Amino acid sequence: MYLKVECLGGAFIQSVWPIKGRTTEDWNKVLGYVWDDNVKHWIRAGFCTGDPGSCNTWVAHSSKVA
Repeated sequence: MYLKVECLGGAFIQSVWPIKGRTTEDWNKVLGYVWDDNVKHWIRAGFCTGDPGSCNTWVAHSSKVA
């Protein structure tokens, strides 16, 4: 459930990112604050698609939600 929240957060960030004039360097800095690889995976998944539908952690492979 918490990984789904991270993914949805990534999708939201993607939706507002261009408005603020943010750069790739800024995005990498944000990800630098995240230590857990699975959390990073789900934040990136949401950010890359910008689609909350891509955040279905219930059907993900167990290695991505463990």
